[in-house]
Amino acid sequence: MARDWTPPHSYESRKTPKATAARCRGWPGKIWHTSRAETASGIIAGPRVGPASRQLCAVPPSGQITASSYAFAVFILAIGMVFVVGPAILHGRIPGDLADGRLNNYFLEHFYHWTIGKSPDFWNAKIFYPWPLTMALSDTHLGDGIVYAALRIVGLSREDAYRWWYIVGFLLNFVAATYALIRLGYSVPAASLGAFLFTFAMPMTAQEGHVQLLYRFGVPLAVLSLLQIAESQVLLRLGFVLFWTTWQFYCSIYIGYFLSLLLTTLTVAQLLCRERGSIVSIARLPHETLRAWHAESPRARLSFVVVIVAMAGLLGMLFAPYVNATKLYRLSRSWDDIAPMVPRWKSYFFTDVSLIWPATVDGIPDWWEQAMFVGIAPYLAMAAAGLLRLRRRASTDRRFAPVVIGLSLLMLLTLWLPGHSLYHPIAMLPGANAIRAVSRVILVMMFPLGLLFASSLDAIHLARLRTAIRIPLLCSLALLLVAEATLVRHYVSTKAEWRARMRAVQALMPKKLPANPILLLAPKPGEPWYYRAMDAMIFAQDHEWPVINGYSGNSPPDYRTPVSCAQGFADLAKGLAALNRSEEYSSLARHVLVVGYPPGCQTAVPSH
Repeated sequence: MARDWTPPHSYESRKTPKATAARCRGWPGKIWHTSRAETASGIIAGPRVGPASRQLCAVPPSGQITASSYAFAVFILAIGMVFVVGPAILHGRIPGDLADGRLNNYFLEHFYHWTIGKSPDFWNAKIFYPWPLTMALSDTHLGDGIVYAALRIVGLSREDAYRWWYIVGFLLNFVAATYALIRLGYSVPAASLGAFLFTFAMPMTAQEGHVQLLYRFGVPLAVLSLLQIAESQVLLRLGFVLFWTTWQFYCSIYIGYFLSLLLTTLTVAQLLCRERGSIVSIARLPHETLRAWHAESPRARLSFVVVIVAMAGLLGMLFAPYVNATKLYRLSRSWDDIAPMVPRWKSYFFTDVSLIWPATVDGIPDWWEQAMFVGIAPYLAMAAAGLLRLRRRASTDRRFAPVVIGLSLLMLLTLWLPGHSLYHPIAMLPGANAIRAVSRVILVMMFPLGLLFASSLDAIHLARLRTAIRIPLLCSLALLLVAEATLVRHYVSTKAEWRARMRAVQALMPKKLPANPILLLAPKPGEPWYYRAMDAMIFAQDHEWPVINGYSGNSPPDYRTPVSCAQGFADLAKGLAALNRSEEYSSLARHVLVVGYPPGCQTAVPSH
């Protein structure tokens, strides 16, 4: 079997050589013949450089993947769930600290209350009272809150529902990424390892305190649809791109925004990589778009228009409260606010959670948001596959170059150069200037990195290499990937801590409460003010009270932490004045429940 292999015309047209079967069993799954159509579409692309024993290990057609392949994927998923997710939720642990962790729980609980009718107005959570649109001060979990609400409805406590919601997020991310990579033509083992990188790599653990970024399943599904647009059913695929991008915005504004940037750079990259040349491709894009439109059936065109209108309407419904809140709260960020969180080149090699790699923060401002190192395993795999392809020992992958270029363009677009950044003009656009932590773009970049990793693993597996080299190399890369993702520090609090703080607040409550209380809780000396603010918010939420205290991604103008009860009443007065409701101050002040301040504090407050 030393000669090059010519693909058969059909799956049944040729028998599988015994030597081929023996070799391919090392990469779980059956042996699949490959048609010329598949070769042309990129499942096996480039020159025929491998013998039959390599080329016949191509990805099987849909529906013919074996149980052993899926068992491998389940095994890889189990490793991530046990060793990455497990330490954050087992033994009563909860991901995140007592501030941001509980803040996300507050938003999810608010979604649950809205679902069951306890909170009739979703956007007006009763924090920073009397300010409205307080949910628009941060991510809202509108796209993933249904998971938490379902868990609460079946009887779980808010802490346990939060932990299970966290588990479900990782499961959805892994399943979506694995599905997308398999549909893009990669073997199940390679796809599951690429999905492992997307789901469990170190940047995700580094954001353990910001679980609003967890639900990213729309990223692989949107990219899948985009990469399939050129193959068939253009309008249908484009409709799916819009659908998954919209859903991702509902899960997280940050991830939806960075996904939009990724889709843009991948589109440009695909045009640059077309055979007729980049300039010609771009120039002919309007003509080809019009031709694709006319090629579709009237029903397909009507469905596409409906999808566009529906997605535009949904995005408008999501963004309208944010626009109104921006005007009301006078929210804006200057370039000086954003620049420290624009990635530096060192950021791509920095992590503060690894037990393997050292953390060096020199030259990295706001380093706690710049942990973007995914590990060395994918880069080693790409280097090995690239070398084999250059030496014509491995088949090429027609998706590899466009994804590399698209990823590189996104990296360059968001990179801080000495004193400059191409991202500067984008950051000053309306809406984009609300995105401060630009380094979080890595959470979207992890899917194309996973795709490149899967492509490289398949190239190595199908390469003309001796088994004694190929199998140890593949196993080493897989083990290194798993080790880098699992040997990490976790950023957690505990269920016992959460409940102990609520009991402490309850112990401070007076026996006699005013009618329709408005809670004002004093900060606790010796700890961050926002811990106590979260105590007040959660306690008030459990009792369905409004609360003057507040903590979120943004805050009302001129809001001050109520270090004294006089400051708390001043916050109430300023809020009412800004809303042209100053005449309500005297009546509302009588309902304020002052807790934790010195005795007689409330009586010392002027009547306004």
